[in-house]
Amino acid sequence: MDKNPNVEELQEEAFASVSFERISIRNSALETIHPSALLASADTLFMLKNFSSHMERFPFNILPRLTILKALILPQNRFASVPPLQSRSLEELYLMWNKIMRFEKDEWATPKLKKLILDGNPFSEFPSDVINGLERLEEFSCAECNLGPNLPSGFIKSRSESLKVVNLAWNKIVTLELEAIADLTPNTHVDLQHNNIAIFPKESFQSILQILSRGNGILNVNSFSPEGGTPAGNSIQCDCEAEWLANNRLFKSIGGKCQNGSEFQKFRWDELECLQPCPYSCVQVSLFHLCKPETVIFSKVEGCRAHELASGEVDVGISTDCIRDGKYMAESKVEYKCDDHYVIRGSPVRICTERGKWTGHVPFCDPECGKRLLVKKLSAGGKPSSLGEWPWQAAIYDVKEKLIVCGGALIRKQWVLTAAHCIAYGGSSRPRPHNEFHVYVGKHYRNDSLDDNFVQQREVSVIVSSKDFNIHNFDSDIALLKLTEPVRLTDRVQLICIPKNLQITESNLKDGNIGTVAAWGLNGLDILSEEVTQIQIPVVKNDICRRDYTHITGDPDTIRTLTVNQFCAGHNTTISETEFQTVCPGDSGSPMVFYSKSLDLWHIEGIVSHHLGKKECSKRAGGEYGIFTRVYRYVEWIETVIR
Repeated sequence: MDKNPNVEELQEEAFASVSFERISIRNSALETIHPSALLASADTLFMLKNFSSHMERFPFNILPRLTILKALILPQNRFASVPPLQSRSLEELYLMWNKIMRFEKDEWATPKLKKLILDGNPFSEFPSDVINGLERLEEFSCAECNLGPNLPSGFIKSRSESLKVVNLAWNKIVTLELEAIADLTPNTHVDLQHNNIAIFPKESFQSILQILSRGNGILNVNSFSPEGGTPAGNSIQCDCEAEWLANNRLFKSIGGKCQNGSEFQKFRWDELECLQPCPYSCVQVSLFHLCKPETVIFSKVEGCRAHELASGEVDVGISTDCIRDGKYMAESKVEYKCDDHYVIRGSPVRICTERGKWTGHVPFCDPECGKRLLVKKLSAGGKPSSLGEWPWQAAIYDVKEKLIVCGGALIRKQWVLTAAHCIAYGGSSRPRPHNEFHVYVGKHYRNDSLDDNFVQQREVSVIVSSKDFNIHNFDSDIALLKLTEPVRLTDRVQLICIPKNLQITESNLKDGNIGTVAAWGLNGLDILSEEVTQIQIPVVKNDICRRDYTHITGDPDTIRTLTVNQFCAGHNTTISETEFQTVCPGDSGSPMVFYSKSLDLWHIEGIVSHHLGKKECSKRAGGEYGIFTRVYRYVEWIETVIR
């Protein structure tokens, strides 16, 4: 049944008592299939295809009664979610190019499913539990599924011993956490083509390649190269971070090229683009091309062997405890340390080998995030915070109003995250000029005369609001401010971690979980707070948020604007007046943060956006919740802007 623009419904008993082995519908206006139209073929139908129709729902609940159905093919429809499927016969499921954002994963039972194709769906919640539980899965594909920028641990951890294909191409993936893709077979083809991978860290890829190298498996990281155009997608630097590949010969299991055009399967260590400072004195002549020019002394130096020259002293921002007479000799051990408020990445200990080559990876110091060094017992009831208790808290100062108008969160030394409406013209989505705002960090008191030497002020050089910001429903209420110069990290000025792990975010934002908001907004008397005040409030599921507020107002339209990019938080109607806490005007842009005990880190999960309750803070009550921008939904945008 192809090209039927006038057929919108397969009515009950549409085929009467006629049964089919195959049903194929293509390019139709079909919106509804009544279950009875298919049940006439319950014992004969083994292939059902509905390609490019207008269906938003399909009667998945009848699958247990289609007893020999092997292939269900439903591409280019309009499904937004998929309920738990139950079929003892289904082997192939094609759901590509719908609008699926989530699978309902409880009670999913498709024990014979071998092929699952989900390409082109904008997942907000990836169904890892469903996929990892398919014990006979042979092929899984989710290209262009909105999976980037980070794949968390356990993303693909298949129980199937028959897995042949994992396709995650075109997903803007930047990084893979440890064991993001695990438990493959030696013959699995893993497709990561056309993502945004730039480095090949050992901890992310070694376990994958060790399995694939035992068989014919391949890890494909090719980039798209239009004819006569510039390659797009993965731009992998074959530099020091990739050195471990050459040492282990795992590159034989990689399909694709380095940024310089070298094929991974022909990888050679001496082709590494490992240009770096040389923090040792005696270096083999053959390795000098890997040193930055300003770190090289082209002369014979006492203590260097005949085939060695010397590199000069360089300041790489890392101290060392193992310098002997100003020179590093063979078998010297170097220990690297970072200043306070930084963590070391790479190898903290390296040894100079007889080959004139250092073991491990080049270390560097990365600003630490999510740590509170001046920890005090949490305040309650909207009371003032302790000095420096929330070291990532930023104050957005309006130069024209001469007033702190919003809060923000320091996520990089030169970048502050806030709400888009804080820096927009009133009633508009358009940002105001950057020179109309200053940013304070390390600040506690609203009154500048009370500031001490730990307070830092910066002007703003760039404002970037989300292009999707909608002033009418506050969707995508998020903006980045670039400071004219980086701040100094101190005990009072620290970075907050942005959320990159969906599992941690889902755990933090479970209904009832407590988060903290600190800000300078109005207090319960509708007076601007004179110092940073904090509240602890619970997360509220969006459907409960809608229900409660509709019950209070009697008007469901007031909450229909709540989107998947937002979440609610606050107390319900059972809270006592003495325990009630809420966000207030002036708190906008401030972060809602959560502590991860397993990581010992704080993450920003929300940005104060707006409130569903009365304008006056003093008149608000339980059930009138605050609305927060869901930060995890914007991590890719944040990292793109900052880069």
